Amino acid sequence: MEYSKRYGTILLIMTVLFALSGCKMYYITTDIDRSGACERTVVIETETGDITDTAYPVPDSTTWDMEVTPNEETDEEDDLIYTFRKRFRSVRAMEREFANIRYPDLRVTHHTELEKRHRWFVTFLTFRESYEPISIYRILPITDWFTIEEIELLITDDADSTLDARAEEWQIRNAYEEFYLYLKEGVTELHSSELTLEILEEGKERLYAGLVPAVEEIDEEDLVDFILEIAQEVFGTAEVSRLRPKVEEFERSLEAYMEFMEDLTEESYEHVVSMPGLITRSNAEDEELNSVSWEISPYTLQYTGVEMWVEARVSNRLAVWVSIILAVALLTVAVMIFLRRT
Repeated sequence: MEYSKRYGTILLIMTVLFALSGCKMYYITTDIDRSGACERTVVIETETGDITDTAYPVPDSTTWDMEVTPNEETDEEDDLIYTFRKRFRSVRAMEREFANIRYPDLRVTHHTELEKRHRWFVTFLTFRESYEPISIYRILPITDWFTIEEIELLITDDADSTLDARAEEWQIRNAYEEFYLYLKEGVTELHSSELTLEILEEGKERLYAGLVPAVEEIDEEDLVDFILEIAQEVFGTAEVSRLRPKVEEFERSLEAYMEFMEDLTEESYEHVVSMPGLITRSNAEDEELNSVSWEISPYTLQYTGVEMWVEARVSNRLAVWVSIILAVALLTVAVMIFLRRT
C-alpha cells in the first residue's frame, strides 16, 4: 500500500511528504467465547526483523505466548513473523491489561468491551473495539473544518488538491495552537510586564504569520532559535529569550510525535473478530460465517479514529432445557388431571 498524502505537521516546522510502502502488517484476531472469555492473537509481519519501533503497542513477550518464524513467502532473512497469543477470562480483563501498559513513547490507543443482553431463550453479545484519533494536536476539531463527506475523501485519499491544502492547513494550525499553549505557560511563569498574556494574545496571529512562510526552509537544529527570533521581532522585547525552555519542551514533544508518525505510516492493521452463535449486526467491511473483519489505514486513525462493533445471538441452552422440562411437567400434570376426571 502506498501513501502519498502530505501531513502538515506541527509547529510549522515542516511539511513531511510520506511516500512509503508499509513494511509492517498487523493481523489482530479476537475470538469470543459464549462465557465472555476471549483469546487475542497479534501477528506482526515485518521486513526488518525489528518490532521495537512500532506505533501499535506490541504485547509483552513475558506474559504472552510468543513465536517468531521466517516469512516463507519471501527469501529475505529479515522478513519475520511474530505471533503473540494470550487467553483472557473476560474482555474486561483484556481491556485492563492494555490500559495498564505504559510506553515511553506515543502509541496507538485502543479500547475493548463486551456487552451482554440476556433474554429468556437467547443472549445478545456485542463486542466493541475503538481506536482514539492518534494526533495529539486536536485543539481545533476536524468537524469544524470539514463536512462528513470531505472527511471520507481525506480518509480514502480521494481528496483533490484544494481539500488536501485545507487538511494541511488544519494540521498546521492545530500544531500552532498546541505550541501556543506552551507559550502561554511560559509567559505566565515570567511575571514580566513586557510580555504578558494580553500582549501574547495580541500578537498571536502575527507570530503565526511570521512562522509559517519560512519554517520549511529552517534546519531542524535551528528551529528553537528561529522561533525565538521571529517571536522577538513580533513582540519587540528581549524577554522572549526567557521562553526558550518552553520552546525546547515543545520541540521535544514534536520530535517524539514525528517519530511516531513515521512508524505509523509504515503500518497497516487488519482486525478479525470471531463470535459465538449467529452474527446479527455489525459495521464490519467483510463477514464470513461467524467472523467479521476490518482494514484500518493510518489516515483513518489520524482523522477520525475507528469504532468497530459486532453483535451475535447465542441460544441459552439451560433456559431451553428448563423450559422443555417445565413444559413436559405441565403437560404431564394436565394429562393426569384429565385422566382422573374421566
